[in-house]
Amino acid sequence: QGWLALWGVPGTGKTMLLYCIVNALRAKGIEAIYVVVPGLLDTLRQSYEVDERGDAGWSFGALMGRLANVPVLAMDDLAVEKPTEWAQEKLFQVIDARYRGRLPLLVATNIIPQKLRLAGGRIASRLCDRQLSKVVKCGVVDYRARPGGPGGGVS
Repeated sequence: QGWLALWGVPGTGKTMLLYCIVNALRAKGIEAIYVVVPGLLDTLRQSYEVDERGDAGWSFGALMGRLANVPVLAMDDLAVEKPTEWAQEKLFQVIDARYRGRLPLLVATNIIPQKLRLAGGRIASRLCDRQLSKVVKCGVVDYRARPGGPGGGVS
């Protein structure tokens, strides 16, 4: 139920938490999709070419409809994408459709959601709706930079 917005510096476990939540939901038979926002935008751009070929399964409209209506959507790395007008418009359309439908959304970002300037602040407003969304700060230090972490703290 509701939305969850995770934020914090890179390496604080946001992506791992999204994976775990999506996998737990799928294990319970709940349909959930995990996307990395920059890759999602690339896929949406490529779907215009599919529209021209007439492949309705991967058309722009089919993809947007799927993102707007899947029972649970997890969007990783929001605000990492290049903030073009087109990208902001498409992200807003997906997020707003889920907002209006009160469909569960999980988001991970490196920026405190209240400070997101995407779509003129309209995305931040929806992510921070206190009646719908829980905003959680993750960790304080990049685990990859910690001694003994994946990077081993080696220079």
